[in-house]
Amino acid sequence: MEKIYIKGLEIFAFHGVNPEEKENGQKFILDITLTADLSAAMATDDLACTVNYAAVRKTVQRVMTGAKYNLIEHTAAAVADAILAEYGRVERVEICLKKPDAPMNAVFDYVAVEIARDRRDTPVPQGGQVPEDGSLNQSPASGPAPEAEEALPEDDQDREMEEAAAGDDSALGKGKQLLRKLAGSRTQRAYIALGSNMGDRGENLNRAVWALASIPGIRIGALSRVYETKPVGYAKQENFYNAVIRVDTTLTPRALLGACLGIEAGMGRLRGRKNGPRVIDLDLLLYEGKVCQSEELTLPHPRMEERAFVLSPLCDILQDPYYLGCLKRVDRSGVKSAGVSLIKP
Repeated sequence: MEKIYIKGLEIFAFHGVNPEEKENGQKFILDITLTADLSAAMATDDLACTVNYAAVRKTVQRVMTGAKYNLIEHTAAAVADAILAEYGRVERVEICLKKPDAPMNAVFDYVAVEIARDRRDTPVPQGGQVPEDGSLNQSPASGPAPEAEEALPEDDQDREMEEAAAGDDSALGKGKQLLRKLAGSRTQRAYIALGSNMGDRGENLNRAVWALASIPGIRIGALSRVYETKPVGYAKQENFYNAVIRVDTTLTPRALLGACLGIEAGMGRLRGRKNGPRVIDLDLLLYEGKVCQSEELTLPHPRMEERAFVLSPLCDILQDPYYLGCLKRVDRSGVKSAGVSLIKP
């Protein structure tokens, strides 16, 4: 394994416990070490075979400035997790986050925290932390049932993950367990909805697709067209870009949901106003042969058959008579082509 170093990266951000720190902001300095297999890059001289440090810098900038955290410990962890989520070649991240202007009545160079993250230990939010609304509202499931009509079983993998997390009640402790194991060799199809209405919406969708592709046990299948849609519920915000992708996965539904939530967190999504703006939104719509309704997860995703911004891209890649019929019945006046495309990894 080789290493890439980014030393002395200065970013002005708004982290700190004191109100004035979140109001006025201050300088932060990061030293970042990325461990990755760069043998292909050394042999081919091809940028695609390495970790693009300019792109990593943008990821760090986005995470550092996209939220206001209290602790540099949490801030450094958010940066490390985002790098692992978005750059599949990186196996280990080490970050030293320095705070030279910390509010401390003393002469000092800086205060700092140093953390390390390995890909096998990447924390992902627990599947129970389902978005309180996302772009779809949780309600009793409807629509056609896939092959199996019983409730989602607690398979051996889920049970092992629950037992492993039982000794740590924190979300971080439980999240570390979520993607430890795959659900065996059997591959299932699943459909995931993507949405964004902050920043470069098309880039956000593609970044999420590539982040999913970097996760072991997930292979990107079909990609829908990208649609621009008017917001639902809270109108005073930018239009959304929406799409749907099909993935072939060996992850269980809950593990796949956890992967989606981890990518959302890594890309800087903040959960505030219901139906409000978001940099990225990932919703698990359908999972082959699975039906369930619980506090943690509902499949098929509730009310999806009423949402034109879900049905339009879904029917691009799933020619199911039921959903095609639903698409004909819904109001599609707020949905149009976005003029951009998803890029398949």
